Amino acid sequence: MRIRGDAGGQLVRADRIDGIIPARGDMLLTYDAGRQRVVLYGGADESGLLTDTWEWDGAAWTQKATSGPPARKHFGGGYDAARGRTVVYGGLTLADVALTDTWEWDGTSWTLRASTRPSPLDAPTQA
Repeated sequence: MRIRGDAGGQLVRADRIDGIIPARGDMLLTYDAGRQRVVLYGGADESGLLTDTWEWDGAAWTQKATSGPPARKHFGGGYDAARGRTVVYGGLTLADVALTDTWEWDGTSWTLRASTRPSPLDAPTQA
């Protein structure tokens, strides 16, 4: 089981997030202001790295894709307001091979936007 905090700041044990999404860590969680959705991509659980995509519309979580960018850990990402896209980039494979790709989520599907950049990023951040 995973331990997570609830809205009251108390720690609770949970196998699933809100009874729907399998518990995980090291995932992307960002707000898509254009579509007014929280987007969750990937992460890791006890079985390994995940590639699924979920969205929260303010009332319920919905799984939007079961695959997407290749599985990764310690990656970066966020919401690109100018383009209206959720972005995932960099990170490492399970075998610690550096990834140099950039992917975009438009609310329907993932699209590879770039396969290379000047140098791979391990655990990139975004402000």
